[in-house]
Amino acid sequence: MALVLRLAAILVSPNTQDIPNYHLVGETLLQGGRLYADTPTAYPYPPLWAMWEVAAVLLGRWVPYPLVVRLPILAAEIGILVMLRNMAGPRAALLYAITPLPIMISGFHGQFDSLPLLFILAARARHWQRLRLS
Repeated sequence: MALVLRLAAILVSPNTQDIPNYHLVGETLLQGGRLYADTPTAYPYPPLWAMWEVAAVLLGRWVPYPLVVRLPILAAEIGILVMLRNMAGPRAALLYAITPLPIMISGFHGQFDSLPLLFILAARARHWQRLRLS
């Protein structure tokens, strides 16, 4: 259900402001531009995301770019749901799955906030696991 909601959001809003900017940065880098000096606007994202933008431009030649660029975001959302289910139970995962804010951020806007959140949850889960073992 979470994946369906987020895919629907992507299909409804394929070109929100961030998506064309991601594409422009990817194109600039493919043409030999420098990340922070030659990108068209102030680039506030880490270099690792820029590498994905370049890869998404290349993959976007065969698959719609707005979907491709959001694939790691969708994967992170699914990872968050799995971790929430394991850490806090199925009700917590369901609540996150249907909460409008994460759907808007990841699906409609295409922002990658779910990626750091996944790593935060992973670190927290590891911490809880160590506490249980000691």
